Amino acid sequence: MKSFGGRIFEDSTKRSLDASKKELMELSDKTLGNGKIPTSKKMEEIYWKFQGFKHLPISECARRFTRREVRLLIWAFDYAPAATDNIILFSNDLDTVIPLVKSHWKDSFLITLWKLLARNWTQLITYPRNFKLLTELIAKSAYEYNGNRTDIEKIVLSTGYFENTQSVQHFIRDLFRKSIPIDKAHELVGQKEEILTYSYFSVLMRSYITRINGQTNSINKTVLESIYRFLLIHKNNDTTLITCASIINSTYSHQYQDLIKAETITLIGDPNSKHKWQSSGLSKFELDATERARKKINSWLNKVLIDVFFEKLVQDKRRKIYWTKYIEKIDDIIFCGNRYNYYYLKNIQRISKQVESRYKCTSRNQSTCAIIIFLREYVFVEFTDVGALYIYLKNTFETIFKQFNEIDDLKKWKPNHYACRNHPADPNYILTNKEGRITHQGNWENRIESWMNRYND
Repeated sequence: MKSFGGRIFEDSTKRSLDASKKELMELSDKTLGNGKIPTSKKMEEIYWKFQGFKHLPISECARRFTRREVRLLIWAFDYAPAATDNIILFSNDLDTVIPLVKSHWKDSFLITLWKLLARNWTQLITYPRNFKLLTELIAKSAYEYNGNRTDIEKIVLSTGYFENTQSVQHFIRDLFRKSIPIDKAHELVGQKEEILTYSYFSVLMRSYITRINGQTNSINKTVLESIYRFLLIHKNNDTTLITCASIINSTYSHQYQDLIKAETITLIGDPNSKHKWQSSGLSKFELDATERARKKINSWLNKVLIDVFFEKLVQDKRRKIYWTKYIEKIDDIIFCGNRYNYYYLKNIQRISKQVESRYKCTSRNQSTCAIIIFLREYVFVEFTDVGALYIYLKNTFETIFKQFNEIDDLKKWKPNHYACRNHPADPNYILTNKEGRITHQGNWENRIESWMNRYND
């Protein structure tokens, strides 16, 4: 009975355990292949193990690693414990590690290698030899694959989009041919949305927007919305800046101004925050394009803010028309007033997202509000109670605004401190000062224009 029981364990149970072990190993392959990144500690350990044995002959080096360790090592191709350490993928270490991978080859490695390539595409193409080594390994392994795992078959079928630097154009061609929006690009290769964060898709988006801008008949609200959704998923600041700038600077941007303005500010930030519209990763040409776009969207926003102030907070068509002439020159606009008007403006959809950073609340519940216009070296303050326009040099205004508590703090000039007024002896001659008041009486537009021509032209 003992021996019979022993045979049962040795035969049936052992086979069952072996099968379970095999299933667990396959599950492990699929888990790693589908993007579950090993811990930094594990990658650091395997990285240093490879560094310790890489100088051995390949046959000897291969004996020092198990297949599971090689799978982990593939994950560590783009890992470095410290900034000063070599990254395998971008160094001569790739020559040594590829034979090691081949010596322990398992079909599931193809998934990890493919994702490694897509994840590091932008940087790897600057290392042509290493790029060629990795893409040739992937292409050869895909060609030789004869299994039936669906996840690997999807990789095999998509390798044509990742063969060389021109392959991105084939990807874009098929997106258009199959009418797949850019935020669903992962569906073309049968992958999950997470791959849209890979650097390959930065290159894809830059080429995609170039093609879109060259075929303006293919632009519509749905296409633009898909681009902005892609950028939200992709989360690459440089790509976001370049793409948004390209859309803003395009010939069709005026048709979709509200959509472009809202989505761009959500993705990048208010154009009055210049630092958000800059990146050390951009070329001079790209920085220039981004700055043009920032100024353009700032002028759109200036127009909206001026309209809201002179339509909603006070009805004054003349002042609205006058300041609208300067929307492209105005650097910044902020509002000041009581908390009631703050919440009132927050409920105006066109500017609700800008109110938080562009509204300064007074401590007193005064009904009067102010619009503060920054234009070159000067600051212009208009009020809802009409009265006069107050003009300050920027450094003067900065001192005043640091102590701002109530609306009257913005009215520092005495009634006879004019920035521009008619000469008492000759009405045809205008007296001007760099700072002071200009009343809204008579033909005040001409007086302000005279001041502008002298000091702010």
